[in-house]
Amino acid sequence: YLASSSSFEPLRLIASEVLPPGASGRRLRARFRRLMNPSGTENPEMAQDSTAARVFLKALRELLFEAAALDPVVLVVDDAHLADPLTLELLAGLAHEVAAGSGRGRLSLVAAFRSESAFRDAVRPLRDAFSRAVPSTSWIELHPLRRDEVSAWLALALPGDAAAREAIGAGAGLHGRPFAIAEAIQDAVMGSQKGPGSRSSAPERMPSLSEAERREGGAQRAARLPLR
Repeated sequence: YLASSSSFEPLRLIASEVLPPGASGRRLRARFRRLMNPSGTENPEMAQDSTAARVFLKALRELLFEAAALDPVVLVVDDAHLADPLTLELLAGLAHEVAAGSGRGRLSLVAAFRSESAFRDAVRPLRDAFSRAVPSTSWIELHPLRRDEVSAWLALALPGDAAAREAIGAGAGLHGRPFAIAEAIQDAVMGSQKGPGSRSSAPERMPSLSEAERREGGAQRAARLPLR
């Protein structure tokens, strides 16, 4: 997923990848241009108007499915947790329709996203769509690492920093989550490069943690207690 200051730019990118080139896709591309610019200028308020957004996204989904009817499409989106709400709603709608098996089998969707606390609310529509127990969908969830796996990783990443290994291995509010552990390792490495007193694995520098987890981690760190 390519982050953008415009809610429409990711949709343009998706359409550019799905709509066929050449003469076969000319009609669909013209429809897409009219859909994006119904009055000749892009409407920046549409992303905040829920009714207009639903109408727009339904029309865009129909356009993408028509494109897939001409030539099968596999749409792959990585880091979907970074997507803006409009793009997430489009992806969730596509996933729901594919899962429903409503004659849409020529378009397949693969999405990878993080679902830790910090991203859980944002990706809930997409997670719900993919987690439906139907034959046309597959859900693969990476579970937290075991303590021995975390220890082995820390031994490789921080071989000369026993204090950092102990602090991170004790928990640090990470719950075995690989991304949060990676952030803690990076923070420890950067702190060691700055010299004594600056090595911390501070919760406020770990975007994988929710605000509540950061506050909990900061309080426990201040009290010099192991972070769970």
